[in-house]
Amino acid sequence: MNFNNFTIKSQEIVQKAIELTRQNGQQQIEPSHILKAIIGESETIVNFIFQKLGANLNAVITGVDKDISTLPKVQGGEVVLSREANDALQHAVDFSKKMGDEYVSVEALLMGILKTRCKASQTLKDAGVTEDGLKAAIQELRKGGSEKAELFSKKLLIGIAAAVAYFVLLKILGFVLDSIWVVFVMMALLLNEPFKKAWPLMLAVSILAPVVLYAIFGMFLKVPLPNGILSGLLG
Repeated sequence: MNFNNFTIKSQEIVQKAIELTRQNGQQQIEPSHILKAIIGESETIVNFIFQKLGANLNAVITGVDKDISTLPKVQGGEVVLSREANDALQHAVDFSKKMGDEYVSVEALLMGILKTRCKASQTLKDAGVTEDGLKAAIQELRKGGSEKAELFSKKLLIGIAAAVAYFVLLKILGFVLDSIWVVFVMMALLLNEPFKKAWPLMLAVSILAPVVLYAIFGMFLKVPLPNGILSGLLG
């Protein structure tokens, strides 16, 4: 198994599964170890998927812990993958390829376990996790992630453009007017509140902040700040 084809998070989960195996005095890494590591290390993804499926996460946690406690304990020896754990990882690799992924993700590990004939898979199924449901939840999870990435990219480009425009217009508009609009734009990009609800507060802060800063630095500390078109009023 080439773990270089796994995402960093997936590699961390496999490492955690190894640690869990050792902590419990066991020699073979089972799918239950991997599933317990997924639940412990990827709460956001796991919670999203289980909520979408209406599955019982607590039942899975209880079932996994019970399964691990019944596994044979061995003193010494190297920790190795069991046949079922190896099958689960291979199913994860195959699922990733079908999804067009370059690397094996956490979601793929979960699907790999579900597709394997093992106690961890049965625990997931008993809790209400199905292959079709899990695949649909994964696709929705990724759709949300891609939309957030696209939105972030747009906001980043707008922020960069606003910063460039700020410096270009600084001498023309002056510090106060130029800062008002750029603060308003930056707040609109960063705040998660609906614009219709937040714009009065945003406008008030956008006006107040530059005025206060100008009073402190421009008038009190005598730092030279461009007045631009307000030179007649502020000069």
